[in-house]
Amino acid sequence: MSIEAIQGLIQAGKLEAAWRGLQALQKNEPGNVRVLRLSVWVQQRTGQLKGACDTIERIVQLAPVGEDFVELAGLKAQLGHGAELLGLAEKALLAGMQGEAGFERLAAVLQAEGFSEKAIEILRAALERFPDSAQLREALGSQHLLLAQFDQAQSQYERALIRGQRSAKSYWLEAHMDDQGSLHDEKRIPELVARMGQGNTDEQIYLGFALGRCCERLERYGEAFRYFDKACRLVHSGLNYKVEAGARELKEIAKRTQLQPLNQDVTKPAKIPRPIFIVGMPRTGTTLVSRMLSQIDSVQYLGELKQISSMMRPFLMGRMSVKQVRDAYLAFIVSKSQQNTHFVIDDMPLNFINLGLILSAFPEAIVVDMRRNPVDTSMACFKTLFAPAAGAFTYSLADVGNYYCHYLAHLKQFESERCIELEYEQLVCQPKLALTPILDAMGCEWEEKVMTFSRDKSSVASASSVQVRRPLHQQSLGYVDRYGERLDPLVSIFKENDIDF
Repeated sequence: MSIEAIQGLIQAGKLEAAWRGLQALQKNEPGNVRVLRLSVWVQQRTGQLKGACDTIERIVQLAPVGEDFVELAGLKAQLGHGAELLGLAEKALLAGMQGEAGFERLAAVLQAEGFSEKAIEILRAALERFPDSAQLREALGSQHLLLAQFDQAQSQYERALIRGQRSAKSYWLEAHMDDQGSLHDEKRIPELVARMGQGNTDEQIYLGFALGRCCERLERYGEAFRYFDKACRLVHSGLNYKVEAGARELKEIAKRTQLQPLNQDVTKPAKIPRPIFIVGMPRTGTTLVSRMLSQIDSVQYLGELKQISSMMRPFLMGRMSVKQVRDAYLAFIVSKSQQNTHFVIDDMPLNFINLGLILSAFPEAIVVDMRRNPVDTSMACFKTLFAPAAGAFTYSLADVGNYYCHYLAHLKQFESERCIELEYEQLVCQPKLALTPILDAMGCEWEEKVMTFSRDKSSVASASSVQVRRPLHQQSLGYVDRYGERLDPLVSIFKENDIDF
């Protein structure tokens, strides 16, 4: 089989057949780096992370470039081998990067593993080589933003220039800073409007979301909605997404991940922390509750982990059993946990998709089902520019409203006493009362230090990275009152489906 035929299989989604073809090609051409690189791509998407690591290590022996070490670092991180990252970073720099993207990716991998200062150091060194790179300025500003270093972040965003003008993306990034940035001065809006009129599609998307956030902060809700809507329409037009396909995916996963007996003793050794999974629709407060709970000494926040999602495909393909998923995940969290940690928090919101597998593999886990008013949830999603794979359903009010209905139907199939429902509205208004069921499940008492979460300066890599730097507030409640009839499509969907809002 030729490499072109294998690429055709990949495009058709026949990854197992493509992998068999690649194995045959590797036997015939063991030194073909093109075959090896394609093998890594397929191995990652079929859950063969250890095999992908081995393949990249063969590549770096044959024709090493810096980006290969970066890819290897990312895979090692997923496997819980974070201690190797700094060494791989040095090898990547010595081998030489072919472009700016490699530096940006390396910094992101390091930041996700807690090496934020090293990430900043690498981006600063990269800017010495590419001093005019807006991409690296944006990345460096974002690293500062994740650490709540707002002045440094704004300084980098203002210096992200393309042909003498600030990059559109840098405006969008600065708009995330809320009161910490300068874009919420009414005098800045004409500047962004003028840029939006001159920009290409990508620039209009970034500037549309930036203008929406600026106008919203100024309580100009009609203008804010108009800019969010225009930006979302542009994103939506470039996606081949149908909410019906998302609904079918949820139904298929639910059918194939019905609760299964683990068939093993689930007594954990004392050194393994107990997982707390916080799941829900995006923008429902998952990061907020995580940061609050992580102020307790025995609780460690690990962030939005991708481990369960990355194992779902091989599980559905029959490559992994429930026990293998369990063992791999527990080994990962052990590699991340600090001494005297009794609980670790994984707040990947979209793990609600994987709820059946989680409940089967981790009988001892605490699962927090985060809920928020459906209109507020949907509008909060609509006005957020997500990574394409994370939020394809959010760029039209009809899509996000209908997906919310399918989300609720999915959760009903896994109703369990082990799932603790937590309402965002109660959390921000009555935090002690809201958190008591979770603390009871943990065997912990309420501690006032839970309310100091906004002073925690550790890195937060989620869409709420700035919001969680503020004390509890109720400013994100009641979008219907602000946007009025513009949200009628959502209201109609929820009324038709008998969903309270």
